[in-house]
Amino acid sequence: MEKISTSVLTSRLELLKSYKIIDFVPSVKDKKVKIYYLTDKGVDLFPTIYEMVFLEQKEFQNRFSSAC
Repeated sequence: MEKISTSVLTSRLELLKSYKIIDFVPSVKDKKVKIYYLTDKGVDLFPTIYEMVFLEQKEFQNRFSSAC
């Protein structure tokens, strides 16, 4: 499994937050911890994103299964 650096993850979370797709609340137990969640806009986008990932995965499998 490929790992993602903290700086890349932070920049991606900030980008999603700037588009109001996600937001966060601080943890009540640990103020350093942020709990991220989908906003209404993020929930509305979920079916589209899911389909895009599903179709890309299917295409990826088709490319490599026919190459063998």
